[in-house]
Amino acid sequence: MFSSEYRVNNRILTSLSKIDGIIENELEKTIKDIKKDMNTGKSGETHFGMKRSSAPGESPAVQSGNLIKSLGFKKLQKNQFQIMAKDKKAYLLEFGTPKMAARPFFMKFVIKHFEKMVVRIQGLFRG
Repeated sequence: MFSSEYRVNNRILTSLSKIDGIIENELEKTIKDIKKDMNTGKSGETHFGMKRSSAPGESPAVQSGNLIKSLGFKKLQKNQFQIMAKDKKAYLLEFGTPKMAARPFFMKFVIKHFEKMVVRIQGLFRG
């Protein structure tokens, strides 16, 4: 009994010591999935070779791809990370301005893919 408890506890401690690396790997996969998902949006359809802007409340149309390229994450401290969009327009698009309605893109994709990431991480610890 003692040895099996020790093995389980040792396995948990070993896993916890590697958690930063596990989270970083999973965040990289999640950011990749978010970028892929954002690229397949239907906003900004092309008509006669001209791009149409997204409607208020829709995700912004993909035009230059700079917004998607700016997605990333940074480590704040041990076991704590921040997912972000570095493009200067990201905040304006997500929340709108006095002259433009919001074109939310960030949080809906992060929430959708974050849940999948948590399930993958839980599976690593259960496996």
